[in-house]
Amino acid sequence: MPGGRVRAAAELVCIVDDDESVRRGLRRLLKSAGYTADTFSSAEEYLAREIFPGANCLLLDVRMPGLKGPALQEALEERRTCEQIVFRALQRAEEQLRRRGERQEARGRIEKLTPREFEVLRFVVRGLLNKQIAAELNTAEKTVKVHRGRVMQKLGVTSVADLVRISQRAGVSPARNRA
Repeated sequence: MPGGRVRAAAELVCIVDDDESVRRGLRRLLKSAGYTADTFSSAEEYLAREIFPGANCLLLDVRMPGLKGPALQEALEERRTCEQIVFRALQRAEEQLRRRGERQEARGRIEKLTPREFEVLRFVVRGLLNKQIAAELNTAEKTVKVHRGRVMQKLGVTSVADLVRISQRAGVSPARNRA
């Protein structure tokens, strides 16, 4: 090793990600925290390496082309390597970010509704028919149909199921009885 320095087990982290900018960013971040990082562009490249004595942590992108994270984990278990694999937490965080993005998108769409359209939406989410919504709002059934059509158009949906799904993502609660 350069300078005669031996890597301590806790210092070496291996990064496997197909995105070069992610590899560079993580490497810099780990270096600033005092770790040594080796990077690999694929699971196959990582498996083909010579065993790094002391490499005990693997940061893994689970959505890469080729061999996926769980398959790499199985291959490492077969080899009985001691790397601690950190990908489930990253996968969970990615899922949370995706859900948050969907929720924000749904809220953004719903914000485009007029107050009356939003009111109709809440009754639809509650499961009421147009006739029942009209009675609740003291308006004509045809007016409810027009509002409901505009709601579906603004939200970009073609079915009540999709309408309910986007409403749930946005946190819209069903309307209550007015009586």
